[in-house]
Amino acid sequence: MPQPHIIGRTLIELNTGHLADVSSLQQDVSHLFQQHALPQMEQLFDRLTDADQVVRLDQVVVEIGSIDPRFLADEFVPNLLNALNRVLSDRLAHQLLASVNPEIVTQSQIQADWEVLLYVLQYGRLPWWISGRDWQTWLPRWEAILPSETSWQTPLQNLLSTQPTAAQRLVAQFPDRFRHQLILYLQPTWIGWSTLLNQARQLIQAFGLNSRARHQLETQAWLLILRELRADRPSGYPFPATTWMRHWLTQFLQIGQHSLLPPADASSTLNLKPGEPSPRSISFQNNSQNNSQNNSQNNSQNNIQQPSHQPIDQRLQTALETIPNADRSRWQTALNQILESIATHPSNTPFPSDHHPTPPTDAPTDRPPISADTPPPDSRSTDAIDVNSPFVDSFVDSFVDLFTNFLTNSFTDSFTDLFTDSFSNPVFTDSPASTPIPSRSNDASLSPEEAIGGVYIAQAGLVLLHPFLSVYLDDVGLIAEDTFRDAEAQQTAIYLLHYLATGQTDAPEYELVLPKLLCGWSLNQPIDRPLELPDAALTEAEHLLQTAIDYWQALKSTSPNGLREGFLQRDGKLTRHLNGTWTLQVERQSIDILLSRLPWGLSMVKFPWMDDLLMVDWT
Repeated sequence: MPQPHIIGRTLIELNTGHLADVSSLQQDVSHLFQQHALPQMEQLFDRLTDADQVVRLDQVVVEIGSIDPRFLADEFVPNLLNALNRVLSDRLAHQLLASVNPEIVTQSQIQADWEVLLYVLQYGRLPWWISGRDWQTWLPRWEAILPSETSWQTPLQNLLSTQPTAAQRLVAQFPDRFRHQLILYLQPTWIGWSTLLNQARQLIQAFGLNSRARHQLETQAWLLILRELRADRPSGYPFPATTWMRHWLTQFLQIGQHSLLPPADASSTLNLKPGEPSPRSISFQNNSQNNSQNNSQNNSQNNIQQPSHQPIDQRLQTALETIPNADRSRWQTALNQILESIATHPSNTPFPSDHHPTPPTDAPTDRPPISADTPPPDSRSTDAIDVNSPFVDSFVDSFVDLFTNFLTNSFTDSFTDLFTDSFSNPVFTDSPASTPIPSRSNDASLSPEEAIGGVYIAQAGLVLLHPFLSVYLDDVGLIAEDTFRDAEAQQTAIYLLHYLATGQTDAPEYELVLPKLLCGWSLNQPIDRPLELPDAALTEAEHLLQTAIDYWQALKSTSPNGLREGFLQRDGKLTRHLNGTWTLQVERQSIDILLSRLPWGLSMVKFPWMDDLLMVDWT
C-alpha cells in the first residue's frame, strides 16, 4: 500500500518581467499546481520510495526554467515533474549522505513509528510529517513495535529519566496494558511489578480514600516504577521492590492524611450546620476520637497536639491485612522503616503541619526557577524604563485585556442572559480542590521543527466561539474571579472546549493543543485522561453553539453539528513569536464568505487566565 505524502509548505516564485496581467498568471499557476501537478507528484513520490520507507526532507528547491505564458498549460506541469524527478533521484541515490546531512532523513516504518512515540511523550503533540491522527490507529502500531528492536530502549529510558513530563504523559495518556508491556520489554525480569501494583490497589481500596486520592496514589505508583527504568541499569537488573514500596508508602501516608482532613472552611463550603462534622473528616475523627479524649488534658497543659499521622498509620496497619501472607512482611518492613525514620528524624516526616493539603509533586510549575547564576535585579535608580520589568508586563497585559474587552464586552453582555436557568446552579460547586492551579507561564517549549514551521492543529475554528467561552466556563462553575478554581477545573475546561468543536468527550492530548492554549494550560504539560464531563456542562455546550448560531444570522437554520463541521473543525497552524504572542492561521474554505457577516470580532483573543495574546488570521 503506497505511503501518504505530506508537503508542509509550497512556495512558487515567478519572475514575470514586464507582464501586465500578473494576477491572472498567479491564478493560472495556482490552478495548474493544485489540480494537475499534485496528483502526478504523488505518483512520482510513490515510484521513488518503498512502501515501508519514510523519507523526510527539510526542503526541496527546483528550477523549471522559462515558460512562454502562451504555453503555460502545456509546459508548467511536465517541467515541474522533470525537475523534481532529477533532484529527488539524485538525493535519494546517495544514501550515505543521509547519515551526515541533516536535511534528509531516511527511516524504516518501524523506526519512524518509534520516533513518533518519543515525540508524543516529549511534547504531547504529533510531528508535522505524519498523516493519520487517529489514536485507535497509533496505539496498536506502538504496541506492535515494542518487541521489534532494542535500539529504541536507551533513548526512551533517557527521556523518561530526564523529563518528568514524559513519564507523567505515559501514565496519564496511555493504557495500563501498554505500560506493563513497556516495562517488561525494558526489564524482562520485573514480572513481579504487576503483582505489586495489584497489592497497592488493594491497599487503596481497603483504606476507603476519595477518588482524587485514589487517582493520585495510582499515578504515583506508576511514576515511581518508571523512575527506576534508568538507562544505566542493564536488562536483568533486580526488581527494586523494597525501594518502590518505601517511596510509595510515604506517598500513601501523605496523600491519605490529606484525603481524611476537612477543608480549611468546610462548614461554609459544604453548607453544614454549626458543629456538624464534615463528611470527609468523619472517618478521621472516629479513628482519633478516643485518643483525643484520653489525652486532651495533657495536651491542654503542655500545648502539644497528637501527631496528625497517628490514625493514618493505624489504618494502614489494618489495610495491610488484605495483602497475602507471603508478601505482607515486605510491606510491613517498608512501613516500619518509614515510621522509624519519622520518629528518629521528625523534620523528614511526610505529614503536613496543618490541615491544608500540600500540592502534588507533579503539579505543573512552568515558571523556570531562578538559578544561582541569575544576576540579582539592579536596584540602582534610573530614569529609563526597563522593558522587562513586571510593571511594563503588567501594563501591557492590562492594556491588552482592556482593548480585548472593549471589542467583545458589548457583544458578550448582550448574550449573557440567553443561557438557560440551570446556570444559576453551577455544575461545579465544590470548594477549591487540593490540586493547585498551574502557574501561568510562557513556557511552551516547541520542538525545533515547530519553532520554525509552527504547530499544526485540528479544530482551529474553535477560536470562532471566543466571545462565549468566558461566560460559559464561569456559569458552569469552573472559574472564579477570572481564574480557574483548580487544576481539575482547568483540565475539565480543556475537554469541554474540545467537545464544543467535535461533540466528543474524550481525546488524546495531541488533539487538545488549541483548547490548552485558550485555557492557559502549558502546551507541554500533560493532561489527565479520561476526564468525566458532567452532563449539565455538555448540555450547556450545545446551548452555547445554538446561541452562537442565533446571533450569526447568516447561518440561518444551521444545526450545532453543522456549525462544527462547517467552521469549527478546521485545520490550522499556530506560530509562536519572539515576544510570546501567538498567531493562529485557519484553513480557508469557500463557506468562509459568511465570516463577513460575523457579528463579533475575530482578530484577537485574550482571556484573563492566558499569558499571551492570540492573533487570528482567518480572512
